[in-house]
Amino acid sequence: IALGRDGALWPCVEIYRANEKTISLFSTIDPNIPFLADMGEENEDIVKLCPRFSANAAVDCLEGFFGRQDPVNHVQHDIDPKQLLDWFEARREEVINSDEIKHALSELPIFPGPGGLYPLSELALSGGFEDPIGITEIIDLKRLGGKREFLEQLGAKPLSFELYARDHIPRAFNTSELSPKKKRDVVQLLSSELGKIRGTIEIRRNLAAL
Repeated sequence: IALGRDGALWPCVEIYRANEKTISLFSTIDPNIPFLADMGEENEDIVKLCPRFSANAAVDCLEGFFGRQDPVNHVQHDIDPKQLLDWFEARREEVINSDEIKHALSELPIFPGPGGLYPLSELALSGGFEDPIGITEIIDLKRLGGKREFLEQLGAKPLSFELYARDHIPRAFNTSELSPKKKRDVVQLLSSELGKIRGTIEIRRNLAAL
């Protein structure tokens, strides 16, 4: 009995009510998300039966959208990461207070890095360590107009040598074709900074597997 923007009638539990800004943003990304049409004040009771398009609903819809795409070549040109993260940041309390939402959001490929959008777990914030070899993907804060604090609340970590050795070196070896020179550079760098990771079993284990 709920009228959708597509002109169809939907069960109330399957269609979302949202403001125009939200509808415009998410319909650009995925036009298949069912949003409620303007049904007028006389149908207010029906509108109230439809769930609000919350941060949790947005994450669920985005997970479904990206799950239907080719994991290597999915189209990202319709996603404005700043607008999308502005929307989630405006609902910061709902996001940050739920570990489930926070984790799911951080795993979506909506965070800008070099040449594209990535899950947050594959990126690092600029920090006290500068990658001299160039195998780390750094979050493009300029493209987001900042948001460093919000990204840290989502789990983004400033790049340190320990983080570099634990996560980013193994990822570079496992996901890309590193030249022999870069591999030698990595070994030389690890050798020169060995004291920083000597006592960390997890890092040593990750590196030993490469």
